[in-house]
Amino acid sequence: DINDAVSLTGNTGSYLQYAHARARGILVKSEQAATFPTELFDEDRLLVRKMSEYAEAVNRATESLEPHHICAYLFELAQEFNRYYEKNQVVGSDKEAHRVGLVAVYADILKAGLTILGIAAPERL
Repeated sequence: DINDAVSLTGNTGSYLQYAHARARGILVKSEQAATFPTELFDEDRLLVRKMSEYAEAVNRATESLEPHHICAYLFELAQEFNRYYEKNQVVGSDKEAHRVGLVAVYADILKAGLTILGIAAPERL
């Protein structure tokens, strides 16, 4: 079904493209430069843990010749980011510089995974 294929919800390529564009939009709205976070706060742990699993997902997909491992990982990562973003204001928060760094790392991982899959990672939709 074409509607399912282009849905911005659920486990679809369009959802992941939207997730990437949304993260890039957050970075554009912030006046803070994206720098790699040098410390972690309790609220960061689940997102950072999920981001740290990227190489493992790529290795599993490569070794098994099954790209769906990357798809599943990216979907889980996007869901984890959405949970993080719902609970933690980025732009305008007292931890904006730190959180912008996390958003940048997240967006870069998402883009790298989409690129491996041959899916465009738009900066905006």
